[in-house]
Amino acid sequence: MKHALQYNLDFESPLIHVQRFFANTFSVKQMRTNPALAQWRTETEQIIQNTSFIPLSLQFHPVLIAAAYLSWSRQHILQNSILSGLKPLNLPETLHGHPWFLFLDPGISACDLEQLVLVVDGEIKYLA
Repeated sequence: MKHALQYNLDFESPLIHVQRFFANTFSVKQMRTNPALAQWRTETEQIIQNTSFIPLSLQFHPVLIAAAYLSWSRQHILQNSILSGLKPLNLPETLHGHPWFLFLDPGISACDLEQLVLVVDGEIKYLA
């Protein structure tokens, strides 16, 4: 976080914010009993670890990048469950009446998030 305070955002990984989101938002029991939440966390962490976030972090705050990766992986998991014909997964759209991404940072706007999700989607498709 000290690098973000100094505006050296390229040194801070969004992985920290993803881990903090799941630790602060969901209980251990929820993570154990809802396999979709565990899958969401695992897939997001793997994507962050396997892609280069540095170019994005030169332009966007790591919290916004974390939200974009979370949103992308959430959409990806839901699409795969529909295409595979499995029963719908229980991934929340809102938490306590608010969009889930506001639990990462209340300053995130849906418009900015959608724009960055498109950039992340392009990056992942390019790497695949």
